[in-house]
Amino acid sequence: MTRSFETSTFATAPATAKPPNMRRKTIGSALLGLVVVLCADCGEARHVYKLATALKQEFAPVEVGVMLTDGVILTVTVADSVLVVGSCETQVGGAMRVGRFLRDHDARIDSLLAVNVAFAPGSKGPAIAPRNARLPIRFNPARVAAGLAPSDSTSAVSSCKAFEELNS
Repeated sequence: MTRSFETSTFATAPATAKPPNMRRKTIGSALLGLVVVLCADCGEARHVYKLATALKQEFAPVEVGVMLTDGVILTVTVADSVLVVGSCETQVGGAMRVGRFLRDHDARIDSLLAVNVAFAPGSKGPAIAPRNARLPIRFNPARVAAGLAPSDSTSAVSSCKAFEELNS
């Protein structure tokens, strides 16, 4: 009676396999590397959190969200059912108020490429859908840092109305 044995590559460890304690060191090093990479942006996350907290306190009871994209584009979203359906002038007025707040409370504003203020329906009150979605109102960070002027408001209203005309 002849027996045949098959060998499986899954059953035997290769000759170059690392001992168990060596595997733990490699996993530990990889985990440490991951923590270092994740914490590289901790300063930005802390900055965004502090800014969001200050904006929420300033604009309470309106909900406000803050997002920093690639460390260079700051977007503040104001969740207000009244503002979201407001005229271009009303939204730009709200955006100017946010811009003035940022100038007074964000020392890093000069290092950004753009500052956007967007409006979304709020979660409180009746659900009101905007007639047409609008683009966020965009400001040059240097202008925000220097203090927004009436010409910035006029320019933002013009852009908003031009976008509305394209979509009507």
